[in-house]
Amino acid sequence: MLKITFLPDKKNIEVSQGTTALEALERAGINIDTPCGGKGICGKCKILINTGITTATPIEEELLSEEEIKKGFRLACQAKLFKDTIIEVPSEIRLDFKRVFSSNLKGDIHHTKNNFSLESNLKKVSLDLEKPSLDDQRSDWERIKDGLSLKKIE
Repeated sequence: MLKITFLPDKKNIEVSQGTTALEALERAGINIDTPCGGKGICGKCKILINTGITTATPIEEELLSEEEIKKGFRLACQAKLFKDTIIEVPSEIRLDFKRVFSSNLKGDIHHTKNNFSLESNLKKVSLDLEKPSLDDQRSDWERIKDGLSLKKIE
């Protein structure tokens, strides 16, 4: 088992070799911003590995600058732990929430230690909406809802 220390929390946990930093953070009860659900496509889960640093993955090389990698920054969802490690978790990526709101939207789910899931369901949709007129005085929100219903968005 590996000893992982999180700063500035000074939390220590033990994990198996090959565990990702994101999984270790979840096990320690430290919640961070993972808009892509831990898939390695957004680059938002940036942490600083002080000791026990591993080689950057191709995804990290794509999403992080060369300077960030040299300083020890890694993506929590990509960095696998193979030795005792000290990880600094920047305040910018921390999520200090008490509730997780869920919806009935379908999408990829990232499961956490606490048996709740964070759904990554964002989808960009372009709409062509009719302009308001004297004959059609619906609110903008009503126009958007009608436009979405025509596209059959679930």
